[in-house]
Amino acid sequence: IDRIVTISQSGPEAIPSDGQQSTNEFDRQQLYETVIKNTSEGLFVVNRDEEIEYANPTVVSASRSSLSALEGTDLSESISQFVSQSDTERLLTIVESALYIDDQGHTADDETTFPRTIDIQLALPEETVDAELSVSPLRADGTVIGAVITSRDISERKRRYKEVQELKERLELAVDGAGIGVWDWDMTTDRVEYNEQWAAMLGYSLEDIRPHLSAWETRTHPDDIGRIETALENHKQWNTEYYDTEHRMKTADGNWKWIRDVGKVVERD
Repeated sequence: IDRIVTISQSGPEAIPSDGQQSTNEFDRQQLYETVIKNTSEGLFVVNRDEEIEYANPTVVSASRSSLSALEGTDLSESISQFVSQSDTERLLTIVESALYIDDQGHTADDETTFPRTIDIQLALPEETVDAELSVSPLRADGTVIGAVITSRDISERKRRYKEVQELKERLELAVDGAGIGVWDWDMTTDRVEYNEQWAAMLGYSLEDIRPHLSAWETRTHPDDIGRIETALENHKQWNTEYYDTEHRMKTADGNWKWIRDVGKVVERD
């Protein structure tokens, strides 16, 4: 589970003999080739001249091209058919950084900045998709000989994000008029966005509230925590349609105030 919005009211590997080593390496090479050819992600390799050396079947199929037609073509020329000029320039800047990292006097430590990713739109022959492109240097014997670029379709993720944002905007309009407190919890980082009404319910201004789950935890009555955790877990496991609890929270003047929370998971991993 990634996010919830709430309103408040192994064993050692055997070492093969020399006779087995070549067979195992051959099997491993075949395994790599099979994974690359069958992955749903697009993958292509460019050389130091920024020419396409290889494109896997996903790229070939999506571009309605052929491997022979793509191999040896200039990267910029190939992708500009499907990508805007600004996105093409962004991608080429990252690719060049990967290709010439050694020439720029960087050390291996600088490669911690790779892989680098950008989000772009691909205008493919059949459809337009949102894609996440990832770029990494390709090395042989310690020398950069090219770059590997992978492409992942993130259209569904973008669509869900847009839906969540639209839902959030509608919710904010509703709660502003009703004086309802809202907190939006990113469960992967424990960052929480509280609204002004939530802070005001407890006698605070929004600037007084740290945007973190701890701001809620430290103000919740300890005797109510167990019941809250049970309700939350039941909702996370799909046992309840909503997370729904009543509990006490400490106000700015030190008193306890009964609060009802009703929430729902809006994004799952």
